[in-house]
Amino acid sequence: MTLSPFLGRTLAVVLLLAAIGGTWSLIVEPVMTKYRLSAESIVQSEALIERYSRIARMREPREKQLATLKRLAPSTGGYLEGASDTLAAAKLQNRVKGVVATSGGQIKSSQILPPRDDGNHRAIKIRVQLSADIASLQAIFYLLESENTFLFLDNVDVRRKRARRRRNKSADDGRLTVRFDVSGYVRREGS
Repeated sequence: MTLSPFLGRTLAVVLLLAAIGGTWSLIVEPVMTKYRLSAESIVQSEALIERYSRIARMREPREKQLATLKRLAPSTGGYLEGASDTLAAAKLQNRVKGVVATSGGQIKSSQILPPRDDGNHRAIKIRVQLSADIASLQAIFYLLESENTFLFLDNVDVRRKRARRRRNKSADDGRLTVRFDVSGYVRREGS
């Protein structure tokens, strides 16, 4: 069977185009895709190198700062002292009782709560209930939060004491019933 010259040329062109298309999809397109992915990977790698270089340049100043902080840490206050958690809690309890007494308040109860680990420190907490007027309460809070040992007040609940109906005014007029938790931290050994 012989084909006409026009049909033969058309068939040859179609076969040539199919060969070029097959070559493109089998060889050229995968190479171009790989090249594009490699270029994106290079850009990401360069960005990471720049970022890590910036971090590396910050290392020496940070190490100096850390050394300074470590040198100053033992000399700075802020921590409760005590050979054990129980002794530290007892000292905290005595400190609160002293502050309340000197400020004109009256302790109704205080309870040592279980210690809690917090990273390299151990939180010592006591719960206090007291009676005081507003000026005494302000003085108590100020004295507790402004001393060298860092103390934190949580769960503060202030209520006005109910006055009893009597002919003479009760001695408790203006008194508040206050409940709160006081916590401080002791260092764990090796920190």
